[in-house]
Amino acid sequence: MSYILAVDPSINSCGYAVFENNQISPILYNIISSKSLNTQDFEYIAKSRAMFEKVRTIQSQFKDCKIILEVPEYRKSAYIARESDAIVKLSFVCGMISSLENVHHYTPSQWKGQVPKEVMRKRLANYITDIDIMHIKQHDVVDAIGLGYYYITKLSKEV
Repeated sequence: MSYILAVDPSINSCGYAVFENNQISPILYNIISSKSLNTQDFEYIAKSRAMFEKVRTIQSQFKDCKIILEVPEYRKSAYIARESDAIVKLSFVCGMISSLENVHHYTPSQWKGQVPKEVMRKRLANYITDIDIMHIKQHDVVDAIGLGYYYITKLSKEV
């Protein structure tokens, strides 16, 4: 049995979804939050470490677990994020998660293009009908489900 752990990372919260045997519906999905940390200096480093540890723990719970990780891309539309150091911080957490075994990387444009979040949510609700995607509040979780769905359907086309 193999598993896929799709991760939509951020410094404050990571959405994740676990898929079993390339099934299009996740068996587990949730949010990882770092808001409980009480740090002052280099706060993003401590938060990144916490995210890394939690992702590593989830991966270790599933045998032969492959991580599908969304990574940032530098685009014109990311100017504000670059200027606020958000991309630097996100890259830091992605780098830590990338140090785990069996990690595959996709940028947002690779797996969803320029589709707005709500359009992606509606599409996923049409494809995955055994969970109520429209009522999942955290967009990071919906993106993790979408990333995992993309990876699984991409694999089935290659076989």
